[in-house]
Amino acid sequence: MEKHSRIITVSGRTYRATPTMCDIFLAHASDIQARGEMELVPLLHDGGVEMILVGELTRITVSSIEAVAGETVRSETVDPGAGLPSFAA
Repeated sequence: MEKHSRIITVSGRTYRATPTMCDIFLAHASDIQARGEMELVPLLHDGGVEMILVGELTRITVSSIEAVAGETVRSETVDPGAGLPSFAA
């Protein structure tokens, strides 16, 4: 079973999801943003399922959690609208 090792933040709300669910959500959200449209995108996360409204201006960030002895050692933030990841300590 995959761990919920991704933190997805959309419009100020935060969700923990598996890498697979995160990738599916980002692919769908990126496609919608590239088309300049607005749609509801499902996100399966540790608290259930959310239908998240994604549009051209929706800010989405994703942090990848890697832990050693329970501490976060690195996180990678991806903004699908920007196209390139940035790294935070």
